[in-house]
Amino acid sequence: MTDAPAPARAAHLILFVRDQERSRAFYEAALGVPPRLHVPGMTEFALREGVVLGLMPELGIRRLLPALPDPAPACSSTRAELYLVVTAPDERLERALAAGATELSPVQPRDWGDDAGYCLDPDGHVLAFAAPARAAGTGAAPGMPAAAACELLDLLEGHGIAVWVDGGWAVDAVLGEQTREHGDLDVVIEERFAPVVRALLAARGFRELPRADTSPWNFVLGDAGGLELDVHAVTFDERGDGIYGPPERGETYPADALTGEGVIVGRSVRCVSPVWLVRFRAGFEPRDVDRLDVAALCARFGLEPPAAYRDDDEAEGG
Repeated sequence: MTDAPAPARAAHLILFVRDQERSRAFYEAALGVPPRLHVPGMTEFALREGVVLGLMPELGIRRLLPALPDPAPACSSTRAELYLVVTAPDERLERALAAGATELSPVQPRDWGDDAGYCLDPDGHVLAFAAPARAAGTGAAPGMPAAAACELLDLLEGHGIAVWVDGGWAVDAVLGEQTREHGDLDVVIEERFAPVVRALLAARGFRELPRADTSPWNFVLGDAGGLELDVHAVTFDERGDGIYGPPERGETYPADALTGEGVIVGRSVRCVSPVWLVRFRAGFEPRDVDRLDVAALCARFGLEPPAAYRDDDEAEGG
């Protein structure tokens, strides 16, 4: 009996497209990440470690494989589907539609256990955004309750891992009260502890939830009850700044960003400071929840809101 072949080391999923630049722009907007490669004849997006989405012009594949039937006529009928498992399918579908996709079906429960929504990309490929149905059959409430957040922090800190709370829970922690429901718990840790965090949560039934932007420095762990931990892993430099990802990306948690202190249901937590909770929300188009968070932080701590969070008269008047 012969040995079974080794599994593939990586997977490249290649779509044939009519207009490479148009498809590049669409997928960059829909996925929310820039291509890792964009040259004449090929565009590549890293979906996760070892998985790459490629966009190849139809003319390119005809030149490469002259014997292949012309793929252009296939554009008049649906030939392929890209099914992406993400943490927020509604938001991803909205992003794709805003980038020019055609909606086929909104996000809704499917009989195989996922919540999934469907659209067509500019070349007629089916693009789906899905997530495992939260707490299916368990009766558990989705999101990250305060008690569960504290339990996870206790678990990590009980194993010697320094944790700083980020995101919505950090806003409520520095405010000293819960102002809204939270879908997950965002935390900042040292990258050297990432394998320990994975192991500790795996023992609690958590698994990695695939996302288009998953990386060694940013990943989400979730359990069957709908709890999600969004991990931001940093490496501290000699100034105490937390380098977030490869240094050439230029993203950091400055040392003074990790000086915040707050409370979650009576538990003291380290977290991102109010000033930086506001500044970190200035780099993208604000959602309604971001506007509420920034307004609460600025009112409580006397901070100046970023331009994108001011009304038109205030922004024009400086």
